[in-house]
Amino acid sequence: MNQFSHMNFLLVGLLLVCGCETSVPVSSQAGDEHHLEHHVPDHKPKSIQGAWADLQVRVESISPSSPATEFYKLRDILGWLPELAGDSDLKRDAWERIEDFSSVSLLTTESMENLLARREELLLQLHELAPLLDEAGRPPSFSQREVTTPGEPAMFGIEKDNDQ
Repeated sequence: MNQFSHMNFLLVGLLLVCGCETSVPVSSQAGDEHHLEHHVPDHKPKSIQGAWADLQVRVESISPSSPATEFYKLRDILGWLPELAGDSDLKRDAWERIEDFSSVSLLTTESMENLLARREELLLQLHELAPLLDEAGRPPSFSQREVTTPGEPAMFGIEKDNDQ
């Protein structure tokens, strides 16, 4: 046999001895499914209505003294709007308007200063676009909102009027 045949024979022999295993044994792949689960942040709303109400609360309450984490959570929610709208019963044109609002808002609120400067405009847009959510169920009114706080599940809280 020539030298080329010896190398082929050796290569085939090594493959037979070592096998063609995957990098992760099959037996451990099934047991490690819990490692493949996707982590969902505590502040991610479960629905587009919850996101809408949460955004209203967060935009109204953010201030220059707010922790940076609150700013980033607000921006996370803005970024999740298209996904949450897509998971609802909204029609395509309503989804596109919400996606546009999300994209523009993310671009124009890159810093806390920009967000604070646009606060009233964002609140107005949230109010103007709220009727789009009729297809997916009416968002809570301004007095009833789904509020998420760190470490707590989303819940409906009823704000009390100070006049009572």
